[in-house]
Amino acid sequence: MRHEISGGLCVVLTAVGISTAAADVWVVHDRVLERRDTDGSVVTTVFEPAGVPIGDVIDQGEVDPQTGNVWLVYHERDQTGPTDVIHVLGVEPNGELLMLQTAFGFGKHIIALDEGRDGLWVVRPIDPASSPDWEAVLYSHTTGNVLASIRIPAATTAVVGADGAIWIGAATEWIRLEGSIEELDRYEVVGSTGPHHRTFQPGPHGKAAVVDRSDGSLYFSDVVSVPSEDILEGHLVKFSAEGEQLFRVRYGALHNGVRVLWDVITDIDVARDGSIYLTTGSTFNFRGSVAHVSATGADLGTVEYREYVNSVAADPEDAVWIGHMPVVDDDKSLIAPMILRKLDPSSLQTDLSVPFQNVVTVIGAAPAAAALEISLDIETRDKRNVINLIPQKSDVRVALLSSATFDALQVDLDTVRFGTAGAVVRSYWTRDVNRDGYTDLVVTFRTQDTGITCGDTSAPLTAETHGGVDVHGTDFLQTKCKP
Repeated sequence: MRHEISGGLCVVLTAVGISTAAADVWVVHDRVLERRDTDGSVVTTVFEPAGVPIGDVIDQGEVDPQTGNVWLVYHERDQTGPTDVIHVLGVEPNGELLMLQTAFGFGKHIIALDEGRDGLWVVRPIDPASSPDWEAVLYSHTTGNVLASIRIPAATTAVVGADGAIWIGAATEWIRLEGSIEELDRYEVVGSTGPHHRTFQPGPHGKAAVVDRSDGSLYFSDVVSVPSEDILEGHLVKFSAEGEQLFRVRYGALHNGVRVLWDVITDIDVARDGSIYLTTGSTFNFRGSVAHVSATGADLGTVEYREYVNSVAADPEDAVWIGHMPVVDDDKSLIAPMILRKLDPSSLQTDLSVPFQNVVTVIGAAPAAAALEISLDIETRDKRNVINLIPQKSDVRVALLSSATFDALQVDLDTVRFGTAGAVVRSYWTRDVNRDGYTDLVVTFRTQDTGITCGDTSAPLTAETHGGVDVHGTDFLQTKCKP
């Protein structure tokens, strides 16, 4: 999904745990980043990450479909120099800072999430004063290190396909990059026909582009000028994963049966069933629309607005979120609050409406929460996992075992419950219990609070990580009930 609201490098990182979120939506308004629940209530608010205020101009944003982490690139005007200060921000669903990159830059920056390479592409001008070329730089999520750098022509958007291909949208063409990090690092697209890139026409118009992760197909917006009617038409174009054009369809608002002048596609998102939602807007007369389109380009429904609609996101629960620009009277004398709307996907009718005083932009929807199954070791000092129920006051020790996909140190101790009665943590420490190279979390509970009785053969544990992920695990046990 792509949308638009209107030196030196500093990297700040925190430890990255496994995190996710409910089927919420990330939005930006009034220099604030917020995660909002399905009822519109605020779940997480980010004001000034690492002391850096979020800029008024948000170039781009993406939400990781696996973790719910959100990534933004935004601008702050440097009051002491001629260039903007560019910030690339990564935030977990609970608002914890993942990454903040700050640099004095030129022009606009583009980001593209690369899950397969565990990184984020930042596409930016090298220096307009000395070169017309741009560069695509891949930063690691976990360290902030530069993993690869590619020299490319000037770009307007970038997305990463389900197969790991990087699509760079230039002015007149798409550039498809393929290869490992080692093959792409210091690769040059400009002025060459190299082994790791191909080009396809037409190119995108603006930032509205998205990849269907199920088959790698690419949807993007194009604009066609119709001089005889003095209008611009917004077209939705679909490429296969290999760059074959599958369809081109015009989409835009029709008001009273008349095409809107200067109407363009502002944003695109893929729904869970593979259909497409797109928004359009005309700055000429503040008209816009939301369209629902099948994977073959068929029109499934359209709703019209007397507002410029700037962004859309389809969440995992099939609701559709859109952001509005100002509502105006015909004489443009009245500007009403901006609106965040939640739409019913079957009818596109409004289920929820939240007003704002300034521009609100939908960045994307977070994935539905899913409980993570983890491994436990009850009574770590006893291979038989025997729990002695005879003493009136005794403790049972349980280890939450870390792995390559789970960091037990990210568990919120206040949420840990053990046994059928839900005993709470009495004490805790960390050590590598099973000597696999990962640090485990060991917690103790008062035995009589666990609900374990004679003859029980297992006991459950539930908890949440600091990032909001539900975790659960079960281990076998034996009980000692007689002296």
